[in-house]
Amino acid sequence: MSIDKITPEEWDAKTELTKEQMEMEDKCDFQGDAEDLDMVNKPPHYNQGTLEAIDYIKQQLGPLGYRSYLEGTAIKYLHRYKYKQSNIQDLEKCVWYINRLKKELTDM
Repeated sequence: MSIDKITPEEWDAKTELTKEQMEMEDKCDFQGDAEDLDMVNKPPHYNQGTLEAIDYIKQQLGPLGYRSYLEGTAIKYLHRYKYKQSNIQDLEKCVWYINRLKKELTDM
């Protein structure tokens, strides 16, 4: 469907969020103070259930797979920092994943 051949009403209907999408968006909204928002160590969209996403990944991949995941993710952030405006945040995320990998290796 071309945007040139759609009425404003049809456009609105296509772009409206479903009830389920709105509920999910509400769950991901950060409710604390702005200074408490930590997009590197505890991004709110990764902490929606009883198990944080990184812990679920560890559970699913097992020890070797998890260490490989941490290494690969650190490499990803190290590579892409130079192409983004939020380059410091990407470097901080890289360090976070390296520190997590270091902890995994120390705890072996």
